Amino acid sequence: MLTRSIIVTMIFLLGAFTGLQAQTNYAFTAPAASGLPGSIVEVGIDMGAPSDSQGFQFGLSHVAPTLTLSSIEQGSDLLMTNNGDGADFFTSQMAPLGGPGLIVGAIVSLAPPLESIPAGTSDVAHVMYTVASDAGPGSTTALAFLNTLGDPPVNCVISVNGVSQQPILNHGSFTVETPAPSGVTVTIDDACNCSGTLNWTNEAAYDSIEITQDGITTSHAGTATSASISLTD
Repeated sequence: MLTRSIIVTMIFLLGAFTGLQAQTNYAFTAPAASGLPGSIVEVGIDMGAPSDSQGFQFGLSHVAPTLTLSSIEQGSDLLMTNNGDGADFFTSQMAPLGGPGLIVGAIVSLAPPLESIPAGTSDVAHVMYTVASDAGPGSTTALAFLNTLGDPPVNCVISVNGVSQQPILNHGSFTVETPAPSGVTVTIDDACNCSGTLNWTNEAAYDSIEITQDGITTSHAGTATSASISLTD
């Protein structure tokens, strides 16, 4: 397949000069991300390097069906190269062998003048995920870098002056956020004594529901959908 051929070519270009060299001052980092059920979440991937780098590749896994890959694009620092045109070569594989996950690779310049990603921490890729509408609020799953995704497997490496550096892999996570109650309304029960009822619709299973009025917080059962309130100032 064309995608596989591109990935294989990328591996050759990044790794043709030498074998992997473990370096603790190089790193890929995924964040602790979160999102509501049914939403689309953007996850930024950072690359750290003590020297200017000319390319990179990595595999990143996720847990299905909680997350489904939507798209992948260059990060802001990668897009700044080549006069704002981004990397000459940027490719991804969104259904690699060994997934669910994705493979991403970039070569900044394919011809002179050769540009680099400056040393330091750089935003190199943004991954968009769709969160399952029935994902369990409060659940957390891994966003893990892997050297085993793809056929052949793609190692996580950073290319520096023709040397493929093996980075530290700082794995991330994804937590499903708990939706807040919706449809909040207030009904006046008795205008004379300023009493009323607060009503709402629960969007998840809650341990408890807290209502704050005039700086005072009261706790209610997680299954509650209404509460009596005072409407006085």
